[in-house]
Amino acid sequence: VSDYRQSLQFQNLNAEKQNIQLEAIRGGRTIKISIFEIVVGDVLPLKIGDQVPADGVLITGHSLAIDESSMTGESKIVHKDQKAPFLMSGCKVADGVGSMLV
Repeated sequence: VSDYRQSLQFQNLNAEKQNIQLEAIRGGRTIKISIFEIVVGDVLPLKIGDQVPADGVLITGHSLAIDESSMTGESKIVHKDQKAPFLMSGCKVADGVGSMLV
């Protein structure tokens, strides 16, 4: 019974940890939403250290470098610009700033 209770507490804590709050631009207004409330058409700002929360396309960016090792297995930093604008969920922003369209 004790192990079962601890397992339930761990599941609740893990679900709380995954519920990341972030800023999104919807309808021209900046709002705070949960990572589970992201929908197609949201504009999400990205900065160093952020995790890309959903697949999307880079709209604007300055020196944006993405660590795609979680997706590709290669520890190579990929620079994103208008020639290579696609961003994959789960990747980390290694350098720069930008905004993406989900």
